Amino acid sequence: VQTEQDIRQLTGLPVLATVLLVRSRRSMFLLGSGQPEDMRQEDYFLFLEAFRRLRVEIQLLGRDIPMRRVMIASALPGEGKSTVVVNLGLTFGEVGKQVIIADADFHRPTLHRTLKTPNTKGFSDLLAGTGELRESMSPVAEGVWLSPRGASSTALSRTGLGSQRLTEVLESMAAEAEYVLLDSSPILLIPDNLYMAAAVDGVILVVHSGVTRPRDLLRTKDILEKSGTPIIGVVLNQVPVKAVNQYYNYYRSYVRHDPKA
Repeated sequence: VQTEQDIRQLTGLPVLATVLLVRSRRSMFLLGSGQPEDMRQEDYFLFLEAFRRLRVEIQLLGRDIPMRRVMIASALPGEGKSTVVVNLGLTFGEVGKQVIIADADFHRPTLHRTLKTPNTKGFSDLLAGTGELRESMSPVAEGVWLSPRGASSTALSRTGLGSQRLTEVLESMAAEAEYVLLDSSPILLIPDNLYMAAAVDGVILVVHSGVTRPRDLLRTKDILEKSGTPIIGVVLNQVPVKAVNQYYNYYRSYVRHDPKA
């Protein structure tokens, strides 16, 4: 799968955002001191605007249907869903929204390392009933908190996923924040994701341009549809620069006409 047209023809789903493949030591950019030194200005602009567009799409969908609890999913590992969930959370915080990011990838959690927070208590402890919400979250930016995977065993977490406890945890998070964003395990590898998909308001699929195979995307879509929760759209991730050259030209023309430039 390489283009937005490929996704629409295969799945009939809308493409909510197209994220540029960037060469940088950093995987998220709205935290800290602005543009990284190892990125071009055009790359930085287009990368940020992709996540701002994704945020706006979710906000607009929320006018018609509840869209406060959103799961970010992918078919297989390495497609960029964790990077998407972090940057999406930060873009909501950028406009003053209260956000909780929950690391529900119990087998391969990464968000606590990306955001440099402790992993002593977190989402797995909430599901297992061994933690309280406030002690299971760490602030990462203005209005943005992370609930990491936590220390509870996978077996206890799975018990919580398949019970009313999952709904209770998400409701408690939604009472504290305007948006709850869930990272998840790869859909084709871990069946427990269906419990989470059934408990949220919408699912966003992340597709790695040039890597995700059409058959895997279709299988993932079929599996998620069994949850009864709508797949609200797709993020086409890691799109090569050559595929967005037209947008570079628009950007350069736009900046040249900026009176402050």
